[in-house]
Amino acid sequence: MKTLENWQVEILSSFLFPYSNGFLEEINNKKSDEAQCLFWLWTLQSL
Repeated sequence: MKTLENWQVEILSSFLFPYSNGFLEEINNKKSDEAQCLFWLWTLQSL
């Protein structure tokens, strides 16, 4: 419950304002996935 008390204003604001960073999160996830795939490809090639 302490978390809800600490973030109450931000949580309520998220319902009042229709903004989202979903687009940027998608880009970051794709880059992260790509980096992980490249790491594993590099690891498998070095065996």
